[in-house]
Amino acid sequence: MSVIGVPIIAGASSTKLNSVAAAPAYSASAAYAVGDLVTYKSVLYRCKSAINTAEAWNAAHWEAVDLPELLKVKANAAAIATAYSASATYAVGDRVSYNGDFYECNTAIATAEAWNAAHWTKITVDEKLREKYDKSEVYTKEETDALLSTLGNHYGVKWDKAKSAMTRTGNAASITTTVTNFAHRGTVNANYSNPFDSIYPWSGCRLCNIDIDSYRALSAGDDIKSCIVAWEGDADFSYNHANGVWKYRPEFWGKSWDSEDGYRYFDITDKDNGSYVHYKPAILGRWRGVKTTLTIDEVEKSVLLPKPGMPCKREAISTIHTYAKNWGATLDSIYSLDGSILMAIIEYANMNMQTALGNGVSELYKEGNDYFTADATDSAVVRVANADAALVIPGAIFDIGTAKAGVQVGSFYVVSVEVDGTDKVVTLNQPVTVTTANFWSIHSKINVADEEIGSKSGYIGTNGKADCYYRGEVFWGNLWNYVLGAYRQTGTQHVWLAKSDAEADNYDALNTDAHIDTGVTLSSTNGYIKTLGYPTRSGLLSAPAFCTVQGGDSNNPVGDYFYTNASAGNTILIVGGCADGGAGGGPFCWGWGSTASYSRWGFAGRPRLKNP
Repeated sequence: MSVIGVPIIAGASSTKLNSVAAAPAYSASAAYAVGDLVTYKSVLYRCKSAINTAEAWNAAHWEAVDLPELLKVKANAAAIATAYSASATYAVGDRVSYNGDFYECNTAIATAEAWNAAHWTKITVDEKLREKYDKSEVYTKEETDALLSTLGNHYGVKWDKAKSAMTRTGNAASITTTVTNFAHRGTVNANYSNPFDSIYPWSGCRLCNIDIDSYRALSAGDDIKSCIVAWEGDADFSYNHANGVWKYRPEFWGKSWDSEDGYRYFDITDKDNGSYVHYKPAILGRWRGVKTTLTIDEVEKSVLLPKPGMPCKREAISTIHTYAKNWGATLDSIYSLDGSILMAIIEYANMNMQTALGNGVSELYKEGNDYFTADATDSAVVRVANADAALVIPGAIFDIGTAKAGVQVGSFYVVSVEVDGTDKVVTLNQPVTVTTANFWSIHSKINVADEEIGSKSGYIGTNGKADCYYRGEVFWGNLWNYVLGAYRQTGTQHVWLAKSDAEADNYDALNTDAHIDTGVTLSSTNGYIKTLGYPTRSGLLSAPAFCTVQGGDSNNPVGDYFYTNASAGNTILIVGGCADGGAGGGPFCWGWGSTASYSRWGFAGRPRLKNP
């Protein structure tokens, strides 16, 4: 037997949980022992005072059982799923099942009749349940076990909130947590072996090229994959494709919750079971976006595409968002980020992704009184003191100014270097004129192909100076990533969220009339994360958590640094850290100190396709 596609646990007398699944309606003519479960007016209750003499309903003898949404459906199976009978009468509000759907009576049926749709209103149970708030409730062991035994294959982890390392659960329980050979670190790992490469949804993550016209022609309900023109491994796939390199992430369902055993559980399944967050198929940029020009509807526009080369930076964050919107795309949102974080922490069983995978570009930053050792006129070759130029490496972004850390002369990148005595001879990507009075500085790295990584994880090169990838996407480090749909409210320090991924694209600032107050209060001071708070509204997010208390360290319990500005006005969210972040970067390194009008060398955005 099943209700709304969810198996009902058989054997109602075997355990308390199985009794929940078969809880009878309260009877005024029955006696009850402490712990007995009943339903009354569609709410589940547990007896807290023995009722030895039958009585009318007395709320003082019962306590409501606030179960997870999925279990509420099971517990109220009789109320929701009674099959319609053509020989029965019904009152307004009665619920039945008919031909696999669920209905509520809207017109009293005093005389038995054949099914008449006009007398019934269809109930979309999943939508109703997603409107409920779980208030970060703590689930019992039985409830946790039930969630991990619902429809689909379950791959998860549990976290003790003290150490970054996690314990695997569900179908993942037998997979090792020694993840050394799950990724490439520095060089291609000859011993690479990752069991998640054959487990859905991880197995479905692949790099691809897209056709922009095909994407822009998609209609509601179309398969987003229809715009893909080449997959990694195809003869015509290219890291230098005109429209960039993208990552396809398949559909899945996920959830996280606190359990009475003290752990936070994170879980992914391949089936919709009614209470998990639905992550739709997504196409995400491989890198932070590069500013380029396209003709859109016969108008030439600046657009943002994930291509090798110089990322778009030093422009207002909101302007970077506009460049993505100019061709119908968007940027990462709190909802798209949520899915990637959930997949990563389950695969690597660790909250500290820098430990698990690599630091990302976190040590490629130099601002000082650094001058050129010789003049150069309209030349791509310049000379700097070798003693000062340890960070002048191929791919480094090389800014030249008339003031320290400035870009008055321009922003370039290093093509090659060669030591010549006490100098380092630097070849740039284009000619420049400099004097020994000009300053140079290093600010992060350009996007490079990193074909050896492809759609796998890890880094190629020197840790801290090479991009770190998770399943083909640069996840943290190098440049802060502007994430739509999450806002910090001044005064309260509360986190507010857009109500949906689609709504997130409409705003670059908090709108209290449109957005949701999660009730989560951010720490008012910077520091390594100690305690994470989770949004109270069920059905929105699984993994993203917000630093409510700082005081951890670079290893535990998360290892990522938290930034805020409690004295600023309302602010937006940037994620991942940048090239001067050191050990504090990672997917939980979130910054809340900026508005969307702010521009800086370290702020960028990653383009993403909208679901049709």
